[in-house]
Amino acid sequence: MLRLYRVLGLVLLLAGCATAPEVRTDVAQGVDLSRFRSFGFESRLAEDADGFASLTSQRLRAAVTREMEKRGYVLADSEPDLLVNVSTGLQDRARVVPGPAPFAPWGGRRGIYGGGPWGWPGGWDRVETFSEGTVNVDLIDRTRRQMVWQGMAVSETADRFGRVAPEQLDASVAAIFERFPARAGRG
Repeated sequence: MLRLYRVLGLVLLLAGCATAPEVRTDVAQGVDLSRFRSFGFESRLAEDADGFASLTSQRLRAAVTREMEKRGYVLADSEPDLLVNVSTGLQDRARVVPGPAPFAPWGGRRGIYGGGPWGWPGGWDRVETFSEGTVNVDLIDRTRRQMVWQGMAVSETADRFGRVAPEQLDASVAAIFERFPARAGRG
């Protein structure tokens, strides 16, 4: 029984370390998104740069379809009200994580002398490198050919090979659509 509690505690600790994506959205001024009823995907998504539907593109299509249908929009093969375009990006980042200060019982000095009493460097900082993934979802008014809404989610990726995990794609798209301001046909 004690082992079960330890495993459960570890799972909860790891779940607490997972960070939600940072989400930004924007809607075109004066546009009522609830007047649209159907959606479809651009014939060539930004994510499909190589001319074929990548696995990432297929996963993004499924996630966006799920979120749009939850909001009452209908997937249409021909002449949808809204066109959807999706894309992803990956960028290597670095951050400095401050370490503990060195032991100096009589109070170390700061400034040009560093953190120790005789000028040795302050704490033992370390540099972490990581990949930051971005998911973009754009909604375009098909008749006007103008973007009416966009959402972007940025999060740290766990894959050291520069891939965004399918679960992360789903979570990012869901987080983007949590900020979607309308339901279909309510206008």
